[in-house]
Amino acid sequence: MQNVENLLKLLPGSWDELKLKDYLKLFKVKVKETDDIDNQFVDMDNLLGTLSALTGVPENELEQFPLESVNRLATKILFIHQLPVDKKPKTRLKKIEELTYNDYVFFVSHAKDVWSVMPAIIKSFLKDDLTEEQINNFSMQEVHAIFFTLNKRLRKLTRSMLRHSRLALAKNIMRQAWKTILTKLKLAVRGER
Repeated sequence: MQNVENLLKLLPGSWDELKLKDYLKLFKVKVKETDDIDNQFVDMDNLLGTLSALTGVPENELEQFPLESVNRLATKILFIHQLPVDKKPKTRLKKIEELTYNDYVFFVSHAKDVWSVMPAIIKSFLKDDLTEEQINNFSMQEVHAIFFTLNKRLRKLTRSMLRHSRLALAKNIMRQAWKTILTKLKLAVRGER
């Protein structure tokens, strides 16, 4: 059985220490919903599932630890209850002009299930050719910064595309209006209506 000090070393203490590959393990934790009666037991089960995912120690082994030890482990991961700070990414990202239509479509089409393909999404937007393993070792702070920046850039691109489409539509409407006016003028000059 592991001791608490070893487990504390395994646990991340901030978003900078939590790796993408470890964060993705949290999606496999079966989180149980709470009600007023079972709240404490369910919260403890959810905590043990989270600790197990982050340390690799089975839940039944964690259940053998004294409550004070579990509390120390829980305190170390309290940061996960707050979002990472918005920062600029350290990783070099492609500029909007360098993005392909496929990059854009891939990102938008996976917007609802982004975590299942996060390494692939990040890879498609990087200037540098990194492996999936390298991306999986990014800190969650960096992943958040990349995703936050991508979101901003893609919203800007979408707004730009919409403006361009609206402008093209307005030009077409104006052309049609001028054609109609010119046709009526020609008819009026000839004395026709």
